Amino acid sequence: MNKIDKEITNFYNGVRVKSGYIIHPYNIPVLKWINRLGIDNKRILDMGCGGGAVLKELRTKSNSAELYGVDLSSKYLEQAKIGAINITYKQHNIEFMPFFKDKTFDIIIAHELFEHLKNPKKVVEECYRLLKDDGFLMISLPWDLGLRLHGLINLEFRLFKDTSKKHGGHINNFGRYKKVKKLFKNYFEIIEYTTIRSQFTQLAIHRVYKLKKVQKINN
Repeated sequence: MNKIDKEITNFYNGVRVKSGYIIHPYNIPVLKWINRLGIDNKRILDMGCGGGAVLKELRTKSNSAELYGVDLSSKYLEQAKIGAINITYKQHNIEFMPFFKDKTFDIIIAHELFEHLKNPKKVVEECYRLLKDDGFLMISLPWDLGLRLHGLINLEFRLFKDTSKKHGGHINNFGRYKKVKKLFKNYFEIIEYTTIRSQFTQLAIHRVYKLKKVQKINN
């Protein structure tokens, strides 16, 4: 495990992990999209799976789906394994996962992940490698400004300068549509997205995207 891996792992191991699992608002559109596509017999990967909530929820919908989760945090993976039924978990850097062959997955999920990555493009490339040609990538991203304003209104936190340490470990801001489009250019195209708003302030705080793999990378 290199220095960057250790830094990320230590950050997430410091987060309190509760028993059971919670489905967050930004998980719901992805679960609906997967349900529409049909989950039975699909091979699905959750990158940065955390406590495994989404995978556990998917398992309640299908016994035949092959479910996999990868995360760097040992504490989260310990939690993920509690109550997990036929779900495979691995602790590893998601930038390259050699234990998975090319074009293995029908669906890849990445909730609240890319804003934490020092090398997000490498993860985009790995998603491209791992997805089947007709596969889908489903991601959620926070809109940091909306989250901060929401927090200020609710007196939950202040407008921090050092977002990497004090705002959920975010070191990238992909809140705007054009930034997301640029990140995935030549690898994926956005085919659907939705905005998650605070029920109290109605501010946009997350966006959830469904992307389709493009068939040729243009240099």
